[in-house]
Amino acid sequence: MLTVDASGLKIGIVSPWLRGRYSTDLFEREFNTVVGQDLATILPDTFDIKRLLAGGQTTCRLPGSDRVLEASSSRITDSDDRTLGHTLIFRDITDSRQNARRAEVLSRVLRHNIRNRADVATAHLRQLTDSPTPDTADKIATTVEEELSALRDLGGTAREIESVLQADKRTGNRSVEELIRHAIEEVQHAEVVNDGHECAGGVSSVPVVIDTPPAETRANGEILIPVIRELVSNAVEHGGSAPEPHVSVRVKETSDTEGVDQWWIDVADSGAGISNHEVEVFEDAEEQPLQHGKGLGLWLVWWGVDRLGGEVSFDIDRGTTVTVELPGSLLSYE
Repeated sequence: MLTVDASGLKIGIVSPWLRGRYSTDLFEREFNTVVGQDLATILPDTFDIKRLLAGGQTTCRLPGSDRVLEASSSRITDSDDRTLGHTLIFRDITDSRQNARRAEVLSRVLRHNIRNRADVATAHLRQLTDSPTPDTADKIATTVEEELSALRDLGGTAREIESVLQADKRTGNRSVEELIRHAIEEVQHAEVVNDGHECAGGVSSVPVVIDTPPAETRANGEILIPVIRELVSNAVEHGGSAPEPHVSVRVKETSDTEGVDQWWIDVADSGAGISNHEVEVFEDAEEQPLQHGKGLGLWLVWWGVDRLGGEVSFDIDRGTTVTVELPGSLLSYE
């Protein structure tokens, strides 16, 4: 909270709530340099100052940040109802907006998939009234089972997304390689191999190469393991089944004298690649009414990485490489 004079220009008092990182983020300077300054030169250009001082509400995205503030004002008056100034109150609404957007995405994806898969299952069940041959009946039963299984998996992913978003961002140090191996073990048909080696599990196994430094991470495994598992699962599903390794999980980092600056996890395959449509959905970071992803797996990745303070990017030029960029503060060496 802060106050401005009757003209709505000069800043008077800044509350303790704004004296820490919020004042620095909002005004791009420490609070003690804000007092006495013109409000119009302090607030970001996206603020509607006239509307704000008239008693309305306005929102803005902070400069160089994903955080969104909502601002409201009230008049300070004397006994004759003359305006002496205004009190401005700022409220961080980033989390509430993100939660509302995520709920909307989940609702759309679930409705879209439930409707489509239920329609497919219903259409096949109706064929049973035509007294099909035993072979046809078996095919119908298999299709219905697959559709219902997909719906069950969709519900499981939705529950896991809820767990990921509620998990703490950081925990005690764990080996990065250990977390990656744990994630791959949860992927059906995936098998960790050394670079240049074939799978021991037979033709149905898909080889996955791991390349990671001997580092530890403070990122919560309850978030990072599902993220890596979904990416590897997608790579295994779309990367083909050639005998040579074609799916890889590689970790790289940049550092300086003060420690690790950034680190990345690349999950790559040499298959057909993720579709442009899917990439566009996630680059927009929200679903439009007529734009749906195929499921919730990559949304788990997107939101999980965001929860850890990172970003996700896609390279679909040759096969697919999904890069998870994470803060250097989450990585250290043993």
